[in-house]
Amino acid sequence: MAGERKQIGISVIASLVAMAAVLLPALWFLVKPALAESVAAELTDVVVQTVQKQLAPVNAGFKAVLQQNIDRLRREIAALENKARANPLTDQEARDLIDKRIELDGQQTALNDIRKAEASP
Repeated sequence: MAGERKQIGISVIASLVAMAAVLLPALWFLVKPALAESVAAELTDVVVQTVQKQLAPVNAGFKAVLQQNIDRLRREIAALENKARANPLTDQEARDLIDKRIELDGQQTALNDIRKAEASP
């Protein structure tokens, strides 16, 4: 009787080990993609936050330079427009005025884009 119980216990343990040997790889096959996606998402968040922190001083400096350029261009455009009211502009001055307006528009667009990127989560 004790020998039979021992035999049944060993048989049950062997069956459980065999079942685990089959089920664990199958379970891992199902769980691994979800686990990998979770880890990848977490790593992505960490990398994005780190890069944003490191780029913050660069962005601040770039915004300051853009703002200075915008202010300078506005003054130069105003000076050329004031001159145009008093006397006709030369061809070169007219081309400069057009170029400065185009440059001003580009600088303002760049500054606005940076501000929008900073405001978005």
